[in-house]
Amino acid sequence: MSFEAGSMGPKVLAARRFVDQTAGVASIGALGDVEAIMAGEAGTHVLPSLGPATIEESRAKQLAEA
Repeated sequence: MSFEAGSMGPKVLAARRFVDQTAGVASIGALGDVEAIMAGEAGTHVLPSLGPATIEESRAKQLAEA
């Protein structure tokens, strides 16, 4: 998947770096949609490579490890 600079490219790259360094979940979206983004209902979510997993499973694993 590729994104042009000036579009989603820088955001996706930063989100991927965050996930690679923390094994956390990164979400990209409009600030006005924050509740829906946090609920996994809006936005773009970058998950660590754990195999097939939903955002809810990934968050549950992250919380369990905290």
